[in-house]
Amino acid sequence: MAENAVFLLTVHKAMQRYQVPLPPRQPKGTDFSVNMDIARDQGMFRIILSMTQTALSLHTKAINICTNNFLRNMFTDFLNEEIEIYNLLLEYGESKNWVYSAPNYSNSST
Repeated sequence: MAENAVFLLTVHKAMQRYQVPLPPRQPKGTDFSVNMDIARDQGMFRIILSMTQTALSLHTKAINICTNNFLRNMFTDFLNEEIEIYNLLLEYGESKNWVYSAPNYSNSST
């Protein structure tokens, strides 16, 4: 238990040093008056976004290993369609404030 606390404190200090934003804290209690539809929508969004990211990776790998022109062009079309879907998903997620922004790293060695 104490080792976990030391580990978390070390990670926390490193994140502060490099100005990495900390994730939001978990609530101390659960308030069931919160609209659960929003939580489910955000959860579904994360699942779909993750699946889309996986599809992008798979299409890219298929293009890299494919030597057949017809198949490579087919995978390229798949990739282009998936990129369009991914961009639309990100726009939607940003409009709902569901997309986490990348942390800004600062090289402040003290």
